[in-house]
Amino acid sequence: MKAAWIGTAVALAACGAPSGPIEAAPIVVPPQPPQPVLALTGTATPPPPASPAAAVPAFRCEGGKRFEVSGRSYCAHSEADTWESSEARCVANGGHLMTLDSRATDEGLHAVLGSPVGGGRAAWIGLELKTKGGKDWRWSTGEAVTAASWNTGEPNNFDKNEACGEWLVVDGRWNDTRCALEQPYLCQQSKADQPLACKGGRTFAAGGVSYCLNGVDRNYADAKRACAADGGGLAVLKTTEGNHAVRDAMAARFAATRMWIGLSDTAEEGNWSWTSGSGLEYAAWAPDEPNNYNEEHCVELHADAWKWNDLECSTKLPSVCESPGKRR
Repeated sequence: MKAAWIGTAVALAACGAPSGPIEAAPIVVPPQPPQPVLALTGTATPPPPASPAAAVPAFRCEGGKRFEVSGRSYCAHSEADTWESSEARCVANGGHLMTLDSRATDEGLHAVLGSPVGGGRAAWIGLELKTKGGKDWRWSTGEAVTAASWNTGEPNNFDKNEACGEWLVVDGRWNDTRCALEQPYLCQQSKADQPLACKGGRTFAAGGVSYCLNGVDRNYADAKRACAADGGGLAVLKTTEGNHAVRDAMAARFAATRMWIGLSDTAEEGNWSWTSGSGLEYAAWAPDEPNNYNEEHCVELHADAWKWNDLECSTKLPSVCESPGKRR
């Protein structure tokens, strides 16, 4: 059921795949201190300089209600969506789901929005459980939860599937619930408009977008958080032009093999969607994939053939991130 938020808030193309396998450059990149050495190979000669990073877009509040708390901009959206899609929309608009990192922010938000707020019950904030069944809650930006404001008895993981956090309208406290629930959401402005950071990775640009090829092996959730911490998200290869541009740029600089991209069906099994919030209209699956062998809900890119494979999300792989400038 679509939720409505009354009185508080005013209310992502077909892709093409390359025609054949892409042959990686048959060369090796020597270590280049002080950058960490990646589990990647590239040219025997020094690689070309990294392209300038694309700036994170200015914060926008299209279709929502913008407000300020402690000198920072926020946007309340009444249009109901899942936690994953809500985060993707916030990122596309130059922010993230709200991080309530202090009591003052929490109390200030509630003072601005009021209590109660119309007929709405709750709204998504940037809380997510790092490991299902565990207690390690993190913000979508990768930050630890330092000033928790849970409702009494929460988080309780009631049905063993409550891995996302919501802000309760009535008193501004937090509750854990199912990530596939569709409800309003709260976005916040990034702390600064800045390029994709690419900490510990190697940058390249394609089609006007900055990318970061990160050789650190992480599971899918941690790779997603690392991209968010760098100011972007896992790569979305959803247009023919963008798909080919990334392929060609990587082939010219690196001979990477496997890496996470921003595609999964974690919100709803069998419904593949990008972390940008857009659905899957074009696919470049490897033969007989996806096969959901042993519960495979996240997607890796096999860069040698430029094909996709579904894989267990707990597998640790390198990843490719992108700046959010064209993530719609």
